[in-house]
Amino acid sequence: MVGMVAFLIGCTTIAFITEAMHRARARANEAEAAAKIAIERTRAEEAIRQQADLVRLSFDAIIVWRVDGAIESWNRGAEELYGFTEGEAIGHKTHELLRTVHPVPWSEINATLKDRGNWEGELRHRTRDGREVIVSARHQLVYGRDGIARVMETNRDITGHHKAQREREVTIEFLRLVNASIGTRDLIRAVATFFQEQAGCEAVGMRLWEAEDYPYFEARGFPKEFVLAGIVFAAGTSPGR
Repeated sequence: MVGMVAFLIGCTTIAFITEAMHRARARANEAEAAAKIAIERTRAEEAIRQQADLVRLSFDAIIVWRVDGAIESWNRGAEELYGFTEGEAIGHKTHELLRTVHPVPWSEINATLKDRGNWEGELRHRTRDGREVIVSARHQLVYGRDGIARVMETNRDITGHHKAQREREVTIEFLRLVNASIGTRDLIRAVATFFQEQAGCEAVGMRLWEAEDYPYFEARGFPKEFVLAGIVFAAGTSPGR
């Protein structure tokens, strides 16, 4: 009988110790899991802070806006590019504030954002002082912890690149006209047309002096009276007359 009691006590003691060990192990696992969560949260918060610093200090214009267009974030790069301060931009719609000109209808861009989660292309904006800037834009659809869809828009100014490219194209086209022209009269006509198209003006005129005369003359869009007056003036002021 005594042996049986001792056996039961021993079993109870072992069971108690085993349960205590399980509880201790469970608490240790919980503490370890909590520590991992805390570390991950700290890392995530640090990553968010670093990302926020990168956004704030980026030379590119970075704008965050809700899908309804209202601006929520406007970094220093956006201030420098567009001239609007963060306080002036927050709450406004990007398309209205910057008078955005899209390469395709906005409905197509919006559909691409929903389907792919991003869109890239060139946009034309107006700065605070009215200047037009051309930007290489990237729109990224993101969802915050609040479940609200937002667009992170990153814009890089490529106005200078566009201008240089356009100047190269104009120069190449002009040289092509020069090389393709047969004689001076043909060249004058081609050049007059070229400058009228490039400048977008309604009237253009060219006159070349040669051997005390103006044998090469081309005028577009001027009233006849103006053209005749120009001819008389040129004849009266040419060397030797």
